[in-house]
Amino acid sequence: MNNVSKIAIQLSMVFASASLAAAPYPKEGKETWIHCAVGEGTFMAASKESTFASIQNNGLRFTVKEGGLGDASTIDCILKASIDGKGISGPGYCVSIDADGDKMSLDFAENNGAGTWKFLGGTGKYTGITGGGEYKALRKFPAMMQQGKLGGCNSATGTYKLP
Repeated sequence: MNNVSKIAIQLSMVFASASLAAAPYPKEGKETWIHCAVGEGTFMAASKESTFASIQNNGLRFTVKEGGLGDASTIDCILKASIDGKGISGPGYCVSIDADGDKMSLDFAENNGAGTWKFLGGTGKYTGITGGGEYKALRKFPAMMQQGKLGGCNSATGTYKLP
């Protein structure tokens, strides 16, 4: 095989693999994510009935349909919580980072394992992202709690819009 044939074969392989790469995300859409994380908390008793907490966790975030917006990302979150007889509530923030290093940030309002969230912004392909939705707890990991860790999975649904 001559050099021209080798180059032609190599180029065809490059173009074929490029066509198999993920297409850009639609400019807007709906998505469902699963977020599983583990972390630790610092707790401060305020009274017999009330405790305050600062909880930080990290884990993985993926879309239910493979290849969706932000699929297979890492995610780091912090929650400032109030815990009382009604449960746990408070504001929090998360940053997810995909395989390309592009980030999406969001805030959320926790209310006993469920709540609302909204995008605050992003970098790279997520620059200017807007949208939001709701989330709910799917599972908790009691064995982790016995080891002094907090862990669980959430399902988040929502919409997004890219400029």
